Amino acid sequence: MDEHRECRPPSVVTEKNVSTVEKLIMQDRLITVKQLAFESKISIGSVETILHDHLNLNKVSARWVPRAEKRVYAMEKTLITPPKKPKVTQSRGKVMLSCFWDCDGIIMTDYMEKGKTVTGEYYSGLLKRLRSEFSKKKTRKALKRSPAFA
Repeated sequence: MDEHRECRPPSVVTEKNVSTVEKLIMQDRLITVKQLAFESKISIGSVETILHDHLNLNKVSARWVPRAEKRVYAMEKTLITPPKKPKVTQSRGKVMLSCFWDCDGIIMTDYMEKGKTVTGEYYSGLLKRLRSEFSKKKTRKALKRSPAFA
């Protein structure tokens, strides 16, 4: 640890801070440097100095491990067989649904065939069918409200 000298501010790397950082790592080996700095209320650079110079720790596969264990841990990781990837299957393809509704419910739905493209001609035909469906719905609604059919 640094001794206090005149002309130089005291270091933040103290026995207390070293033990605080060590306790935090023992609680959670996946903790990040930023989290350690926040929890211990010291700078990121001071945390890195404590980790590497005072605690002799390195980050291996997102875990803080002692430098001597680094090689052993890496060897253990290589002995574990990786999981098999799932087989990729062909999807049924994309289908576009056009759905038109109002406050009373759905007026019309239209499924575009697979492989087709929305063109001006297709969209114009879709709007013509919508107009026809809408007028049919208005007619049915008017008939329901008519006193002759009540």
